[in-house]
Amino acid sequence: MATRTFRGATDSNWGTAANWLENAVPTSADDAVFDAASPNCTVNASNRVCLTLNSTGYTNTITKTFRITVSGAITVGAGTQWAGSEYLTGQTAATHTSNGNVIDRLWLLGNLTHTLADTFSVSAALRLGSGASGTTVNTSGGSGFSVAGDLDFGQLTTGSAVGTAAIVMTGTGTLTPNNGTGRVENTLTFNTSGTITGAAGTLRYNAGTMTYTAGTVNMTATDLASGASTTFNLGSSVHWKSYTVTGASTITNNADFYCDGLASIGAGTSGVTLNGNKLHVAGGLKNAGTTNNISGTTEIVLSGTGTVSSSSTGFMSNKLTIDAGAGTVTLTDASTVALRIAAGQLKYLSGTVITDNGTWTTGGGSSGGGNLINSQALVRGIVL
Repeated sequence: MATRTFRGATDSNWGTAANWLENAVPTSADDAVFDAASPNCTVNASNRVCLTLNSTGYTNTITKTFRITVSGAITVGAGTQWAGSEYLTGQTAATHTSNGNVIDRLWLLGNLTHTLADTFSVSAALRLGSGASGTTVNTSGGSGFSVAGDLDFGQLTTGSAVGTAAIVMTGTGTLTPNNGTGRVENTLTFNTSGTITGAAGTLRYNAGTMTYTAGTVNMTATDLASGASTTFNLGSSVHWKSYTVTGASTITNNADFYCDGLASIGAGTSGVTLNGNKLHVAGGLKNAGTTNNISGTTEIVLSGTGTVSSSSTGFMSNKLTIDAGAGTVTLTDASTVALRIAAGQLKYLSGTVITDNGTWTTGGGSSGGGNLINSQALVRGIVL
């Protein structure tokens, strides 16, 4: 291991050996240093590597035409300037320090733990994980990420982004979902003065807390899947294309939750508990498990055109309200499996209701029984 200090004696290129005080381009075993005497630097020809990167005292510009991959700690000077379209990348377990610097593009990956010594402000894009290699980002002293641009989980397939580092989206950018079997668990907050747009795909968000505070957030092209123990504080400012809740899960809504398409609840034999504020579903509702039950304090409101179905012999004890406006709610179950709703929990407010086939009952909890749901009773606004 050696220290390589950038001096730019020949030109501004990282890859020119004579530009380094020690007359050698850094390898993955070397510490790359940019200090107060270092001039502008350009990663000009290919991706570059180093063991650690330290720009303490450096006030000029590093232009990342190609990626910089750091195997160890990243320590950024407060006055360091960044340019270019590629990423500063950390790929092994290390502690990183920003010193209040704003980094344009940062990518943390590797199936290991990164630790943030302070808050990292990212102006253009934050990317976490890659393929089957997820990444854990923890914090010391309550630090995290402040992202004014894009938040990208799109490199993840089976890997997961987890850890204690909170992520706050503060500007205008795109949230790209992981769209694989991996998951995202880091606390995520939308507190923006701009517009955040969700890209197409499925964001698998498990075991974290997602919060809306301010700004325009458009997730109508993004499917959301959640499970484990997950908390949402979203409200009417955030609408999802569809919503899936896996089995053995407890979902807490501290504000109303909005799904513009199908809400599919449950999987296998594991039950789902939905607690807290209302779940508004503008598309269909499906009890998707085999024998699982859906329970909890959340009221499910069918607010548009869609089909209510069940593949489960279990029951749903949550309150169910039909308030479809000009829409049509179709109660159907070709397999003639009953969707059982506890007595007094079904309410009709508006919309056209069609009873198709299957056994739809209220009352009796897990054993069913009670009044048959039918369009005449619903149209009269009777609470069964």
